[in-house]
Amino acid sequence: MAIKKKILYYSPHPLLNLSSPAGYATHMREMITAFRAEGHDVRTLIMGGEDASMVAASGSQAGEPAIKKLVKPFVPARLWESTKDYQLKRFDLRAEQTLKQMASEWKPDLIYERCNYLQLSGVKVARELGIKHVLEVNAPYVDERITLAGKTWWTGQANRIEKQQLEGTNLAVVVSTALRDYFIKKHGLAADKFLVLPNAVNETLAIPDSVPASIQEELQKRNIKTVFGFVGSVFPWHGIDLLTEAFAQLAEQYSDAGLVIVGDGETLPAIQEKVSAWPCAERIWFVGRKSHQEVFSYIAAMDCTLMVKSNWYGSPVKIFEYGWMNKPIIAPDTIPVRDVMENEVDGLLIPPRPDAVRTAMEYYLKHPAKMQEMAAHFHAKIKAHHLWVHNAQQVINSCN
Repeated sequence: MAIKKKILYYSPHPLLNLSSPAGYATHMREMITAFRAEGHDVRTLIMGGEDASMVAASGSQAGEPAIKKLVKPFVPARLWESTKDYQLKRFDLRAEQTLKQMASEWKPDLIYERCNYLQLSGVKVARELGIKHVLEVNAPYVDERITLAGKTWWTGQANRIEKQQLEGTNLAVVVSTALRDYFIKKHGLAADKFLVLPNAVNETLAIPDSVPASIQEELQKRNIKTVFGFVGSVFPWHGIDLLTEAFAQLAEQYSDAGLVIVGDGETLPAIQEKVSAWPCAERIWFVGRKSHQEVFSYIAAMDCTLMVKSNWYGSPVKIFEYGWMNKPIIAPDTIPVRDVMENEVDGLLIPPRPDAVRTAMEYYLKHPAKMQEMAAHFHAKIKAHHLWVHNAQQVINSCN
């Protein structure tokens, strides 16, 4: 029997709230739950808070003080972003003291930290107190920050801190081999410093037994008999524009096929406006934002699920949820997806082009039984290897 450990789950970022509906918070909650399910004693230090009432203010534009909204347009972008970085560095000093006090008093066997940009407090405290440390790294944070907001005065230091984080931890847990190889090349680290753990699914997830009548009625009203579907944020990197374009091509030939898009995001209004003029507009149903649990009722209504585009490093949680529900999957042909799915064995892996998406959708229409076999194969793979409790077990085993 494995020795049960005292685990301090640490998130140093001031804007990441444990109760948020966002994907990062789902990952945090699932790992905490999985460690506890394995019998470990877990305490949390979430510097962004755990109270749901604080979520709306934790980093949203709406939560910014009025003075910031007034001043921001008149401040050079580099100065504004550099000031934000400086504030983050100062916050990390406060977080370090909070963590040090808690760790000194409770004396955990392990600090499990969700890594973030410019934040070195977890590694420093663990080393100072002689506590084993695991760093969960979900993105190339420095490069991601540059892509989103440009370089700041702290970019050089941020790269050095990233290297210190990775060198200082006992184990770096990354979501893909692509991300592992990126850090190895960038910082000259050894491969055995890393544990690759793709995202996963919770086996206790409540899956609906049937499709709610309201969803069935809406599909009938739109004359949709075969349902292609996507669930997730509607942002440029998810390729909803190319998904709708591909469906428009397909719809010319298949009059009873429909596309259901569940989610919201910055590019949704523009895509809706464009689609509204198409002959197949009625068969593209934009459902909008739904709660995490409501989402599964819509997935239940889908005959074939899609995620046609993703970044080069991330492990898409959605494909695991699709697979857990035994749905045929069309997914992006990226290294993180290939880490867990084999083309034409677990689903169809495609490049992010409308013609490739259309061809894959038509393949489903012509070979539904074959794709259902792929779905069953991937479901079995998830059950055997990609549950959150499996991830927790691997972390603990790698730390013994």
